[in-house]
Amino acid sequence: MGRLSRSLLLTVLVLAGTVTLRATEGGESVLAGRAASDAKEDGGGPEHGKLATADATPVDPGHFELEPSYAATIVRREWDDKRRLARDCRARIHDLSLSLTAGVAKDVDLKAAWGFTNEFRRTPGQPSGDAEEPCHGQGLRELELGTRWRFHQMPQYGLELAYLAGVSLPVGEHGSRNTLGICQEFWSLNQSIVVTKDWGRWTANAELGYALPFGEKRNNARGTFGANLAAGYQVLPWLQPEMEINYARDFFRGKEADGDVLAATVGLVMPVHDNVRVNAGVQYGLTGQNADRAAVFMVGVKFSW
Repeated sequence: MGRLSRSLLLTVLVLAGTVTLRATEGGESVLAGRAASDAKEDGGGPEHGKLATADATPVDPGHFELEPSYAATIVRREWDDKRRLARDCRARIHDLSLSLTAGVAKDVDLKAAWGFTNEFRRTPGQPSGDAEEPCHGQGLRELELGTRWRFHQMPQYGLELAYLAGVSLPVGEHGSRNTLGICQEFWSLNQSIVVTKDWGRWTANAELGYALPFGEKRNNARGTFGANLAAGYQVLPWLQPEMEINYARDFFRGKEADGDVLAATVGLVMPVHDNVRVNAGVQYGLTGQNADRAAVFMVGVKFSW
C-alpha cells in the first residue's frame, strides 16, 4: 500500500509549489512535498515563502529565481492501519533538487523543478540485496512543470489569493526487479489554492491541493489530498522563524488501504541579501496510517535577479 514515505515535503526540495504524487517501489503514490517559490513584497515586509507550504506571491515579470536544495529523510518506524507504530522500517533518502521560476506577466509566473534521489530501504529481517524486495534505488525524479496565478489581492489587508496548477512528467528512474523505483510511472495533474496574509511582522500561508493521477499505469492510485498551514514572524530583517502543520492523504481503489500523515515543520527563513535567501528546517511525522514516520532535514538557497 502507498507509503507517504517522502513525507509531505519533499521535493523542496521538493519544491514544486504544486501538489505532486511520488511512486514507491510497488508503483504506489506518495505526496511529496513541496516548497514555495517565494518573494518578498515591496516595502520590506516579512518573507512569504515557507519550507513546505506554497505562497501566493508570484515572481515579478522579467525576474527569475533559482533554488538548489537538499533534503535528508530518516525513517525508523511505520504506522499500521490502526495508527500504531507497529512495524519497524529502516530507510535513508537523500534528495537533491533544482528549481527555476520566471515571472512572465503581472500576477503570473512559471516554474520547472527536477531532482535526483538516492534511497535505501530495508525491513528488519529482510536480507540485504534480496532480489524479490529491492533495498536500494537512485536516479532522477519526475519533472515538475507548473504555474501560479494570483487572481486576487487586497494590499490594504495584506491579503493575496493564488491558484497553482502543474503537471508531473514520469521521465525519471522507474526502477526494476532489483532496484527501487524513484520516479512514478504515470502522469499527474496537480492543483492547489493558496492564501497568504500579513499582520505587521507576522505572515501566514494556507494551502489546499489535490494531485490527480491519470493514465493506465496509475494502477490503484486515485489521488492525493494535501492541506498545509504555516506562520512566520520576522524577528530581524534577515531572520524569520516559522512553523507549519502539514497533512497528506493518499486514496486508492479497491481493497488497497488509504494512507495519511500529519506532520509538523519548523525552520528558519533567512534573507541574508537582497538577492539571496537561505531556508533550513526539519519536518517530523506526528501521526499517520499505513505510512512511514519520517524525520526530514532540509536546506535550500534561493537566488533572485
